[in-house]
Amino acid sequence: MEPSYVPEGYITPLFYWDEENTSNRLHISEDRLSIKVINGAGFKTSFGTEGFSERERYYFEIKIIKGTLIKIGVSKQLDNNNQAFTDVPEGWGIYNGETRHNSNALGSKYGERINPGDVIGIMLDMVEGKISFSCNGVCWGVAYESEELTEGKYFPAVAPIYLNDEYRICLPQPED
Repeated sequence: MEPSYVPEGYITPLFYWDEENTSNRLHISEDRLSIKVINGAGFKTSFGTEGFSERERYYFEIKIIKGTLIKIGVSKQLDNNNQAFTDVPEGWGIYNGETRHNSNALGSKYGERINPGDVIGIMLDMVEGKISFSCNGVCWGVAYESEELTEGKYFPAVAPIYLNDEYRICLPQPED
């Protein structure tokens, strides 16, 4: 599945789910593009294989196959993948129509609740320190603006909660 919308000036990185940096409560498909929850005990995080470097703009998409209460965004890598990446200062994401950063329960209203079939776009601007999200090609605007987002290395991150929740990376397609 290819990205449905790519903002101008953004890189669409090729990545897969990282078997070394994904919770053991998640099953990674053979092609390493899909993840399914196999243990529904609490949030757990999956990370992409490619880190995003400073002074660039990145765009990637995640398609929700099953589930609605899934945290999606970017994070520096964590020591404990059996928690949501957004519960700590290194993680930035959306969840259930709100933002989540350094909190398991608090965030500002943002966007809408996601549903199965939705394609969530993540725009990480490491030049200006911003993150924006889209749903099915409709941009929800800037969710975060912080100098922290211009420094270090961030990875695609998703944290589902319920048994059988499932999601998939939308791979970038080569240009003609």
